[in-house]
Amino acid sequence: MQSNKVSISLVIPCYNESNRLSYLEEGLREFRDQWQQPYEINIVDDGSKEDTAQMLQEKFHTLSVNIEQYKI
Repeated sequence: MQSNKVSISLVIPCYNESNRLSYLEEGLREFRDQWQQPYEINIVDDGSKEDTAQMLQEKFHTLSVNIEQYKI
């Protein structure tokens, strides 16, 4: 028997996005408020040369977001 639960996993890559993170934050807050099923959000900083990783930690700590950082 299948479960009626629907889950979604969002994977969002970021590269030198520090000046655009407020748009992402707004969108994720809207998603969180509207989505009624279990979900997972993963943001991947894939080698940013500026302060994207630090800003991700500061902005998204209240949104239950997994943040991964890869340095190249």
